[in-house]
Amino acid sequence: MATVSLKRILLALALVLGLLAGVIWTVVSYRLKQASGRTPERDAYVLRGAIEQWLSQKHECPTVSQLRDEKYLDPELTNDPWGSPYLIECVGEMIEIHSLGPDRQRSTPDDVIVRRRNRG
Repeated sequence: MATVSLKRILLALALVLGLLAGVIWTVVSYRLKQASGRTPERDAYVLRGAIEQWLSQKHECPTVSQLRDEKYLDPELTNDPWGSPYLIECVGEMIEIHSLGPDRQRSTPDDVIVRRRNRG
């Protein structure tokens, strides 16, 4: 019976260590990207300008590929620092720019969402 309890404790410990390693990896990865000068927040500043220019001419929310294909945006800024395409949502007067973060999955704790009011 003591063996079963020990197995459960070891399993719980392994899970906690795995989660902790994931959190540490996410933080370290993000800090390294910040040190290199590229962050979703910095990219969002440039993206917002391209989105506002698009909106003033087209009057519909663009995708990153549309901005790239029609030369509103430098192709190097279509993906976040981890290689995932930025996602754009226009919600009323707000522009939301989504980065999936280091895990490259939507709606997880490491996502970066930059919200700005449309100036146009």
